[in-house]
Amino acid sequence: MLPSIAGNTLVIAPEVDLVYAVKLTAALLSRGIHPLTFSTTPSIFIVCIAVAVASLSAVLFRSTQKRHTRVEVRRAHSLWCARSECSVLGNAHGNDRWAPNGRPGHYNDADMLEIGNGALTVAEQRSHFALWCVMKSPLIIGADARALSGDSLKILKNTRLIAVNQDALGVQGTLRVAMSVDQMSSQAQSTRSALHRKTDVVAAVVPATPGTPAVSDTMLPWMARCTFGENVTEPQQWQLTANGRGLTDMSKQVCLTRSATSHLVDVAPCIGSVRSHSSTLQHWDFGRALITSSQVRDPLNATSCLAFNGTRLHMEPCRTETSDDPTPSDCATSRCRFSSLTDQLWYLNSLKQFSAAYTNFGGGVPPGAQPRATPENTPMCLSAVPSPAPVNPPSPPASINVSAPLQVWAGPLSGGDVVVLLLNTGSSNNTITAHWSDIGIAAGVVARAMDLWTGADLGLWQSDRIAADVASHDTAAFRLTPMTPHAH
Repeated sequence: MLPSIAGNTLVIAPEVDLVYAVKLTAALLSRGIHPLTFSTTPSIFIVCIAVAVASLSAVLFRSTQKRHTRVEVRRAHSLWCARSECSVLGNAHGNDRWAPNGRPGHYNDADMLEIGNGALTVAEQRSHFALWCVMKSPLIIGADARALSGDSLKILKNTRLIAVNQDALGVQGTLRVAMSVDQMSSQAQSTRSALHRKTDVVAAVVPATPGTPAVSDTMLPWMARCTFGENVTEPQQWQLTANGRGLTDMSKQVCLTRSATSHLVDVAPCIGSVRSHSSTLQHWDFGRALITSSQVRDPLNATSCLAFNGTRLHMEPCRTETSDDPTPSDCATSRCRFSSLTDQLWYLNSLKQFSAAYTNFGGGVPPGAQPRATPENTPMCLSAVPSPAPVNPPSPPASINVSAPLQVWAGPLSGGDVVVLLLNTGSSNNTITAHWSDIGIAAGVVARAMDLWTGADLGLWQSDRIAADVASHDTAAFRLTPMTPHAH
C-alpha cells in the first residue's frame, strides 16, 4: 500500500516501506519539489508524496516487481494522440465529459502526469500540465523525481498554474471551442456560437418509503449513486446481522431480500428477529465481501449469485472469471485489466456501503460480462430508498469536433477571474483566438491578462477577445481579470 493524504496531513499506512518513503521525500526535496505543501482544498494536491503511481515505486527504490511491469510498458508510441489509449488528449477529452460532476470535494481524476517520462516533447508536457491544472485534476507525478530534466521541473513547479488547479472555487475548466485552421481563420460568429457547451444537471435522489419501490424506466429500486466521505447518507449504510448471515440498514428495519416467486431482489422489512432472521430469503453467503470485491451467493443454492445489471437487483447463475489474464483464477487477488464478473461483485466497505463493482470499471464490456445499462465510473451502492438512474456523462455538443486541432479551454476562478487555455493539437503553428462569448465574459468588458507561463502582465484586452500564436502541440495559458469601468 502507498501513503495517502488526509486534508493537508501526510498519512503513511503501516504497510509502507518507511525507507522508501524517506528516500522518496529526499528525492523530491532535492529537486525543489515540496511534497508536504498542500492547499486547504483537501482533494486537490500537487505532488503527492504518496505518489499513487506504481511505476515510481518500481523505478526508484525497489527492484522491479511483476505487479508493476504493466505500468511501465506504455512507451511504444507517443502518448499525445487523441485516441483513448494515448493518455494525454484521450484522457483530457474523456475527463471533460464528467465536468458537470466536478465540484469542491469531488474532483475528476484525469490520471497521473506523464511529465518527465520521456514520451512527450517539452511542448506536449506544457500542454499536458496546463490541461490538468485547468480541469482541476489531482496532480500526481508519474516519473522518477531524481531524473526529471530542467524543462520538466520548470513545468511541474509553475506556481501560477498550480494556483489555478487549487483555486478555491473548484469548478472544472472545460473545452469551449474546437476548430479547424480554416474555421479559426474565418472567425465566423455563426460557427463559434454553434460550439458552445450545453449545461447538464445531475438528477437528485428522490426519497421513497422503504419497502415500496417506485419502479419506472428512470428509477433504480434499491441502488443509488454512491456518496463518499462525510457525505455518506444513512440510506446507504448497512451492517451485518448478529448471526452474520443477513444485511440490514442501520435502524435494523429493512433487509436485503430475495423474492420467493422470481429472480428479483429487493430491500424489504426484516422478517422475524433481526438476530435470528427466521426467513431464509434474507440469508446470504457474503464470501469475502467484507474485505474485497466478492460474489454474494444464495446459501441454499451456491450456484445463484446476487447481481446488478444497471437496472435491477436480481439473482442469476454464478459465473467464473474471464479476463485478459490467461489464468484469471481470481481478479481480486491477481491483477486483471478487466473482470467479466463486475456485475456479480460486491463489497461492504469501511463507510458501511454495500457497493457494486458493475459501473466502476472502464474499458468497455469484458468478454462474458453483461452490457452496461448505466455509465461507467459511476459507483452504485445499495440504498434503502429507490433513486433516479444516474445520467450518462454529457457528451460535447455534436458541433464540437474534439479532433479539431485549435481548441479553447476555459473555466471560472474565484474572485471573478477566468482561466483560458489556447491549445494547438495540430502539426503546424497557428493563431488561436478566444472570444469572450466562448469563455463566459460579458460583451464589452475589458480584461487584464496574465501569462501563466511567464507571469508577465499582458495589459488590458478589449474587443471581446484574446489571441496568441501557439506552436504545434503547445499551449498558451492566461488568467483574465475582468475590470470594472473605473478600474482601467
